[in-house]
Amino acid sequence: MIFVEWVPRDGKPTDADDWQRVIEDAYGDPQAGRVQLVRTTQGWRVVHASKPVERQEQSTVRLWEDMAEEVKSALKRAGRPVSD
Repeated sequence: MIFVEWVPRDGKPTDADDWQRVIEDAYGDPQAGRVQLVRTTQGWRVVHASKPVERQEQSTVRLWEDMAEEVKSALKRAGRPVSD
């Protein structure tokens, strides 16, 4: 499941479930991840988007892959108001 944070919280769009589906499609196989969307005067800006990278057996550090461009592109293709 991808956690989407809307800033401001009370500004979350009424079709947020549709946004969630577009974001999850951008992630491919959404096991986990985080996205932060901030409302601007030009639309929503993808401030942060990441998903965990599979850990090597010896590693105790969790690495994250940046997904911001993929999420922004997917939202734009879906016709969502996303700013650069």
